[in-house]
Amino acid sequence: MRLIQLSDCHLFADKHAVGYASVNPYESLKQVLKLSASLRPDLVVVTGDISGDNSEQSYRHFLALVQAHLSTTEVSLVPGNHDNNEFFINVVGEYLLHSAFPIEIGGWEVHGFDTRYKTTLGKVKDVQLEQVKANVLRSPDKHHMVALHHHPVAANSWMDTHALYNREGLIDFVKKAAQVKLLIHGHVHFPLKRTIDKKPVLGVPSTCWQWKMTKEFNVSTEKPGLRIIDLHNDGSWTTQIRRL
Repeated sequence: MRLIQLSDCHLFADKHAVGYASVNPYESLKQVLKLSASLRPDLVVVTGDISGDNSEQSYRHFLALVQAHLSTTEVSLVPGNHDNNEFFINVVGEYLLHSAFPIEIGGWEVHGFDTRYKTTLGKVKDVQLEQVKANVLRSPDKHHMVALHHHPVAANSWMDTHALYNREGLIDFVKKAAQVKLLIHGHVHFPLKRTIDKKPVLGVPSTCWQWKMTKEFNVSTEKPGLRIIDLHNDGSWTTQIRRL
């Protein structure tokens, strides 16, 4: 089974507006979605920051692009810090990967966290953590993946000032839950690779502009991209990054 992870679309109300590195996030997302469709995924998970300006129209653009290019593919998403507004649920709420309702994909279940908190900071909410724990316990014969926006392990870069401030509970859960095999996150605009007790924690390129993992804020010239994760029923998986 093939899962594709997208993240950090940062769409504006104005489809012609550009952001960092002179990237037009609407056009770059369109191209990434075309690439995604060509890879024939069974599931697409978007790990937050759909909007770049908290506008209703930015979510309307996302909805239209997804329906145009992934109309036959299941799409789920978790919110990012830029989605801390009423339009996220009102416009794209039907796609929400809720912590109480994981998605089955082959022999796997994918669990989502809403880590929105204050400004750019993230928080793991206790009720969501308990919901995910309960669902993992209910399906001991499945392999489990966790999706969230904020990075749960330090990036050792300027992005750590925009981190998940109460990560300890999540980390403790992942260490103890043998069935949890993999975590994916957005936020860092970079294919970060970290581990929790030898379990991979993977970031992903943004569908628009890219960050450098340096001490001070820096923008990369790398192209927009996505992560492919091929999941197998024995709990093994492989992954690769594809860029435009």
